[in-house]
This record gives sequence, structure tokens and C-alpha cells, in this order.
Amino acid sequence: MVSAYYEDGVFYVSTDAKKSKMPEIAKNNEVAICGLDWFVANGTVENLGWVKDEKNAEIRAKMKKVFVWFDDHGDEDNPNSIVYVSLLQMVL
Repeated sequence: MVSAYYEDGVFYVSTDAKKSKMPEIAKNNEVAICGLDWFVANGTVENLGWVKDEKNAEIRAKMKKVFVWFDDHGDEDNPNSIVYVSLLQMVL
């Protein structure tokens, strides 16, 4: 399970690059997700790299705003703490 921030048709997720899902995504970036009984979506994923990379500053700021726990659990100084973006199409 992951926490995702959704904006303009894209899910943004922060996770540890060493989690088992990341090597799987590196081999095949086509994914599907579900939000319990709320939705199902499928599409592709792109690893945007370290959460503290300058190119991720805007996404990082939004995640900190959306997830009040982000500073306590995000482990941002760990270079394996990454952001990935999921370009997904909702399945209704």
C-alpha cells in the first residue's frame, strides 16, 4: 500500500527505491492500482528520482502539504527516498 497525491490525471507517490515494487516497475512500468472500493486505474509509471532533487521541489512541497506526516516518515535525506509519477487511466 502507498499514499498517493492526485492532480490533473496523475498520481504522485513517494516511496523507498529499495521496496520490492520498484525493481518490478523498473522491469515493467505498466501498472494497475485501486483505491479500495473507490476506483481502479491502469497505466504507466515513471521514477522521478530522489524526492529532494531540485526538479521535484514543487511535487515535494505539495506532498508535504497534503501529507502532514511527510516530514516524520518521508526519510528525505535518504537518496533512496524517491518520487514516482503514475500516468493512469481510470476504469469505471
